[in-house]
Parts: sequence; C-alpha cells; structure tokens
Amino acid sequence: MHRKNNLSEIENNEYDIVIIGGGITGAGILWQVSKYNYKCLLIEKGDFASGTSSKSAKLIHGGLRYLQYGQFGLVKEAIQERNYLLLNFPHLVKPLEFLFPVYSFKWKYRIGMAIYQFFNKGRYTPAYSYLNFEQTKKLIPEINTNGLKGTFSYYDAVTNDARLCNEIIMIATQQEDSKALNYCELVDIEKNENHITLKCLDHIKSKSINIKTKFIVNAGGAWVDNILSVINKKITTKICAPAKGVHIVLSANKIPIKQAVLFSSYANDKRMLYAIPWENNSVIVGSTDTPFKGNINAPQIIKDDVNYILNALSHFVPLLKINKSDIISQFVGIRPLIHDGKSSKDSSRDYRIWWENESLLNITGGKLTSFHSMAKELLGELLKKYPKEIRNKKKRNIDDNCFNNVSKEIINSLQDKYGEHYSDVLNIIEEDRNNIMPIHSDINVLLAEIKYFIRFQNCYHLDDLLTRRFSLTYVLKQYDNYQLIIKKFALIMKSECNWTEQEYLNEYNTFILQIENGTTIENVLA
Repeated sequence: MHRKNNLSEIENNEYDIVIIGGGITGAGILWQVSKYNYKCLLIEKGDFASGTSSKSAKLIHGGLRYLQYGQFGLVKEAIQERNYLLLNFPHLVKPLEFLFPVYSFKWKYRIGMAIYQFFNKGRYTPAYSYLNFEQTKKLIPEINTNGLKGTFSYYDAVTNDARLCNEIIMIATQQEDSKALNYCELVDIEKNENHITLKCLDHIKSKSINIKTKFIVNAGGAWVDNILSVINKKITTKICAPAKGVHIVLSANKIPIKQAVLFSSYANDKRMLYAIPWENNSVIVGSTDTPFKGNINAPQIIKDDVNYILNALSHFVPLLKINKSDIISQFVGIRPLIHDGKSSKDSSRDYRIWWENESLLNITGGKLTSFHSMAKELLGELLKKYPKEIRNKKKRNIDDNCFNNVSKEIINSLQDKYGEHYSDVLNIIEEDRNNIMPIHSDINVLLAEIKYFIRFQNCYHLDDLLTRRFSLTYVLKQYDNYQLIIKKFALIMKSECNWTEQEYLNEYNTFILQIENGTTIENVLA
C-alpha cells in the first residue's frame, strides 16, 4: 500500500498507453498490453470492478439463448472463451451444470443443444443430456409440473466476476512498466504535439494529478460516452444504449438447488431467468433487462424490478412460496449495449472497437465471457499503429516444501481459491501464525486472506474488501452479529492501511450505515 510513491512515479513518467476504465474490459486490455513492451497504465474512478463487472449474473457462458437470434459467431466465440478461462483460471472459473426444464417438447430445443455442443470442441465440459419428468422432479421437487415434459442438462461455468477482474489487473501489474490506479478519475485533457496530459483527481489522497501518455484507450463500458464527452466536448452522438439488469440474492436454504436453473420469466416477453448457486450459501436470481435512463453512477432498483423476478419464481417453484421477505440483498448492473435501435432484451451482446482519432481508441459492448478475445482484438489495433516487441514473462517459482508448518488441507483450500497465488497467502501465514485463524467461525476466511487482498489487490475501503474481494456484503444480514464481523475486518484494514482512529471509525460507521440502509446493496424504491 504505497499509493503516495505510486502517484509520484506515475506523474513523473510518460506512458505509451493509458486505459480508462477498470472493469473487466479494461483489465483484460491491460493484461494483453502488458505482454508487450508498452509502458501502460490503467485508471479507474472508483474501485476496480465497482461498476458492471461486479454486478453481473456471475456466468461465464456461451449464451445459449443467442442461438434463437442466429448469432452463431457470438456463441461460438463465447464458448471458446469460456473454455479458455476454465483452463487458465480454474480457481475462479468453475464448471456448473445447468438445468433447462421444458414445458413443450420442441425440436428446436434439441437442435439448439446440439449446436451448442458442436461449438464445444475439446469437450471442456460434459455433453448435454435429457432428463424425463420423474428425473426432473427428483432434482427440483418444488417445480411447477403443469405441462412439464422434462429437462435438458448442459454445462457452462460460474465465476466471481469482481475477483476475476481484480486478479487480471494484479497479474498485469506484476509485469514491468504496467501499473493500475483505482480511485483516479479523469476530469479533463490537454493536448500538445508530443503527448496528451490527462488531468485526474485522486479520490484517496484528494489531490489533482497529471498523467502524460501517447495513446488513450477508452474502456469505460457503460460510461464510454461519459468519457468521450470529457475527452472531446463536441461529441454528442451516443454510442452506448445502457440496459439495467437487476438480481436478487436468496439463501440457499430457501431455494436449495445444486445446479443452475434456466426458467421462463412468465411475463409474456419471451425472456429467460437464471437461478445460480453461488458463494456463502447463497443463490442469485435474475435478471431483468430494461433500457436505462438516469444517473448511471447511481442506478436504482424499483419495485417492478423485484416483482418481475418474484413473479417468475412464484410460477416456476410455487411450493417454495418465495416472497420479498426472503430477499437477503439485491444488486443492479448497467450493461454497455451498442445503440442499434432494438429493445435491450433483443440487442446484440457483440462489441465494437474503433479509432476516434489518431490517439484515441474506443471499445464498448460485449459481455463478461468475451473480455479476453475483445482485449486481443484491441491489442491488434494498437500493434498496427504502434508496434512493440513481446515482453519476457516473469515466472513464479513455488516450492510447497517451504510451508511445512501448514496443513495440506489448508494448502489445498488456498490453491482452490487463489491458484498459483496461494503462496502469497501462505507467506503471510509464515509471517505470523495467528494469520492462519479464521475471521469468524461461520465464515471460511483466514486472516491471511484478508491481508492478501489488502496488500496485493488495492483495497482502500471496507466496501472494496467486503463487497468485491469477498462478496460478503450481499449476505452479511444473515448473521446476527454482522456488526462484529465488520468490526474485525475494519480493524485489520486499520492496521494494514495505517488508518488513524478517526479514519477507522469513519469507515466502520459508513459501512454499517450502508448495510443497514441498503445503499451498498441498492434500495428498492416504491
């Protein structure tokens, strides 16, 4: 946590490329660019992944539903990217079985499954299968059986979107001349013959900083038009057609599913919803898909959003009697769809890359699954205009024998959570054996893991840690002593971040209010 030194170094350097936007798109671009001899910097006005990239459905998937629109290229690319992520990030992207109950047997379903399977070359996930009525009832006893024929079973993948984004940034910044700065907002630019100066505001130190660069990459996602308006105030045409996606979070005790389930919205809009078993004994259900108009920095969930999801659940699993009181939390994300004149649910999830001028390259659209291929394509555009050689990759050498005092069970658990970076957590345990202790008897988090995220993944606020590194914010209200849990996290951050007593109290009290008032997990408006 040496932000002051980083700011000084950043101001004294001139970068080849500055990427604006610290969501998964910007993270992927930094990762790809860092493989070449570019001096590159990523800036983000909030925490990394604090926008759409922490508020997705948590799915890494081919997009089965896009087959009905004939978007075969999009689906094929997404399946290839899903398989790439399953292979390269197995600790963050994990295979998950999906159940698709059908109430009218149509050959188009089986044809769609066959096409989906055909694109899955290499068989990174099992083939699809069909389950009859009795098999379906056994898996989902509470399902609406009126007209039920059976269920298709197929595989995609689930992830922790915010953690994936932050790990990609961490990997990229371990390369020489590659840096990332969160809580750094672009407010203006100044051009001269040799470089562009980005005038930014550092929200942590509350100071202005100037960053010099040759090229700018606008990877602002749903904020792409906002960033363009700062860079060139004459631009008025809107590229992005933002769409709002709302999810609710339920306890797995209320909706006890082991597989993800795809089911109808029952709203005569031909949409499908997902129920996704997720972390901390929770299930995510969503999402809505409606055009968004309003303050993009503070999207709100309205009553109709929640009722839309609850209505679908009441039709699909009526015996569970799920109602508003069962909702632990809810969240809303803004999708960066490309303006094409269609309704948000029918708009393509494809992406667009274009040069605005000789020094500004934009990217928008796409989806979480395809961030890697999007970044590679954008890198290709950069290399055409400003070629560089490939950088020698730094290699990690890990020797498990160095950690003889840690049980194999803990080592395996950390490997499953952090991949090759598990050794960084083990090193923190070696510093102080107390770091092997869990933060709470009901939460599977070691003290060492908390310190790992603070030291290696740019945590400056409790919200960074609890919402986007551990995803505990969404379920904290399940715990009777959640205030004590938050206090324990805050005390560790106080020590690691050298907070004053007043800074500690401000962070603790602010986060408690956010949880109790629902401002971190957005309020449902009447």
